[in-house]
Amino acid sequence: MALGRKEKNTVDYFPFLCKEGKSMFYIEKKYGNDGYATWFKILRQLAVNENHWLNLNDPTALMYLSSKCGVSEDILVNIINDLCKLGEFNSSLWFENKVLFNEKFIDSIQEAYKKRNNKCINLDTLFEILDTLSIRKLNKSNLKVPENTQIRLDKIIQEEIKSDNIKEENILFEKETKFDFKKKLLDYGFDSQLVNDWLIVRKNKKASNTETAFKMFIDEIEKDLTVDKNYVLKICCEKSWKGFKQEWLKNLENPYGKQSNNKDREQRSGEVRSLNELSSKVLDGLASQNGDGSV
Repeated sequence: MALGRKEKNTVDYFPFLCKEGKSMFYIEKKYGNDGYATWFKILRQLAVNENHWLNLNDPTALMYLSSKCGVSEDILVNIINDLCKLGEFNSSLWFENKVLFNEKFIDSIQEAYKKRNNKCINLDTLFEILDTLSIRKLNKSNLKVPENTQIRLDKIIQEEIKSDNIKEENILFEKETKFDFKKKLLDYGFDSQLVNDWLIVRKNKKASNTETAFKMFIDEIEKDLTVDKNYVLKICCEKSWKGFKQEWLKNLENPYGKQSNNKDREQRSGEVRSLNELSSKVLDGLASQNGDGSV
């Protein structure tokens, strides 16, 4: 006697609407392509799983599903949590029992079961299965999808958009208020190539390009406006100076600290003349003592 064919409680395909709903918009906006792909792969897993539900109480089951979805376990759980809050999965089953069940998915595959002798699972049948497996006895009144899902979803999306707008405004504000060290140097009239070279020096010296550093540098430049600013910047590059002091330039021109002005030269010439006169007097005195004019 031939045995009857075993009832098939899986499907080989399911409809996936191309039109993007607000839930998909939210998940993809928050998680990027990972959110979209994870949601789709969970539905695929529901399709091939017996009776179209998933028990993720077992850590290995969660690990397997996260690997199938290509995301970490934490990200997977976060995505499922959000999908439940959005009414895409039964929230009570998930939050109380870590069981994934999607009534919208069940409705979408009813056509496939019409061609079979067996019926597709529903929420009441799932409750009986969970009771039999001692996963947990659930209160069926808590398993219904919460009302006003659309209102709650609209509120979540609006809050998310508002949060994103605040972040974008903060980024724009930071860009506007951030001090541009290079631009300030160029605006002051420094040569662009020298500026680029000096910024490399400062980077290698781990100097911060702050507004305070810029003001200190310009203050030193303006202490002696007779010195060309680009000449100063050129020396800073050549000597690998991350900053500048006017005395550094003077020390560089007179490495031994000697003065070279006209007054000092005249003073030294006078000292030489005095020594020569003194030598002449000494020689004349010696000649007088000898009496013959010879030394």
